[in-house]
Amino acid sequence: MGASPPHRGTAPLKNYLAANFASEYQNGRQLFLKQTGLDDKRIPEAPWFTLEQALDEDWLP
Repeated sequence: MGASPPHRGTAPLKNYLAANFASEYQNGRQLFLKQTGLDDKRIPEAPWFTLEQALDEDWLP
């Protein structure tokens, strides 16, 4: 797992998110695959969307 997220300010949080986005996607992917039993080929190994898209409340995949 990645480092603990910072607790103050938005700049440190953005830095944490940017540094850990891909690894946390991987963690979430593995948990999802384990819970659903889906074939791992059905879920991309790398995120196909950007961090900015993931954080955008109006963006839908």
